[in-house]
Amino acid sequence: MQKMYKTEIWDRRIYSVDPHDEKEYQYYLKLLTGAKMSLSETELSVSTATTSFSVKLSLYEDNSFKTWIGVFPDGNKYRILKPNGMSMMIWLMSNPDAFDGFTIGSLNPQGWSISFKLLK
Repeated sequence: MQKMYKTEIWDRRIYSVDPHDEKEYQYYLKLLTGAKMSLSETELSVSTATTSFSVKLSLYEDNSFKTWIGVFPDGNKYRILKPNGMSMMIWLMSNPDAFDGFTIGSLNPQGWSISFKLLK
């Protein structure tokens, strides 16, 4: 198992007016707030006070952002976006307390997203 890191939410958004999306967003916001996480090329690991789980990821796209698709243990699919190259360097300069960052969100672009930074 990879080393787990403290996280901090640095952005969160819900774009949808669909009650299902709002319920899903609130559930994951509550579940992931204060969680320790690690992200590799093939796996996301999450540990909270009440649960721990790891999910396999499939690389979907690799441009200025890497995009993976995964499935939470409850069966919900999600996407992870992580800045690449120059985008990551710029992000790290504006977040000096972090060494990495990524966003977890719904597959629907009009759904929800929660962005995390992994703390040093």
